Amino acid sequence: MGEVYKPNSEPYTEEEIGGILAALKVNPTFDLDNGGSVSTSEIFELLVLMRRERGPESVQSYTDYWDKHHNGRIYLELLADGLRVAHMNDDLLALLVIRADMDKDGYLSEAEFADMLTMMEHYDSRLTGLNTTFEEFTYEADTSRDGKVSLEECKVWIQQKLHPGNY
Repeated sequence: MGEVYKPNSEPYTEEEIGGILAALKVNPTFDLDNGGSVSTSEIFELLVLMRRERGPESVQSYTDYWDKHHNGRIYLELLADGLRVAHMNDDLLALLVIRADMDKDGYLSEAEFADMLTMMEHYDSRLTGLNTTFEEFTYEADTSRDGKVSLEECKVWIQQKLHPGNY
């Protein structure tokens, strides 16, 4: 009998998340740096632990994302937050926008915007292929016209992209 995978559409319970994080912290095969992260070289083992599908395309997709946007480190706090939700909803939207603001200045830079879009594409296919430049994003989202996009303005912009008929 084959292994049962946890569907990507099904969120993890707090108990499951706690178990995954505990296993990561005590398993000597994981290269924890005491900074709360795991190397992407161990993505396959992580997917096994998470009971996620781990074909070559899945492994490469996860590896590419974490390598490009987080210097090859899988931050356990971000991982746990992502495991708590199954698909794009208001809670995840708020979380991803807040997490994207890496310098915590309340606004999204071009790099933060690119990172956020990549992360969101993993959660909601409606955001895949937006092909929006940072300049277009700023023009559309910056309702205060101060030349910057605040986190709140970003959340509204994303909601407009997800639900265009409501705005």
